[in-house]
Amino acid sequence: HEISVPLPVRDFHADDKPILRAAFEEAYRQLYSRAIPGVEVEILSWVTVVSAPLEEAHETPSKAQAGSPTPMSRRKVFDPASGEFQTVPFYRRESMKVGWTVPGPAVIEEDETSTVVSPLFDARVNGFGYIELIRRKE
Repeated sequence: HEISVPLPVRDFHADDKPILRAAFEEAYRQLYSRAIPGVEVEILSWVTVVSAPLEEAHETPSKAQAGSPTPMSRRKVFDPASGEFQTVPFYRRESMKVGWTVPGPAVIEEDETSTVVSPLFDARVNGFGYIELIRRKE
């Protein structure tokens, strides 16, 4: 079975195998009240949490512009909430200006990715040019 094993915060080296095994056996013992000697241990994935103090933005946000983007097309997409396909507008990211809002459901396309805006959200381009998804009040 897969279990999460907390590890000490430090650099690891090839000779740390006993430390990793001991950490696994301790986590296993806490879950199952025993350890099984001689069992191979396999690391399936690593999860890293990184945080830092928030620094002031060095960029100056752009001022909002009036208007709204025009959809480049409308296509059917699957809505998992309803279990059905629905026709939604598709927008090109580069056509959206600061302050413009796109109501969900919609899809905002870029060359590298797409942002899916669910029916519960609106997408707005903030002063730094980032897409923010804002949940509507119910």
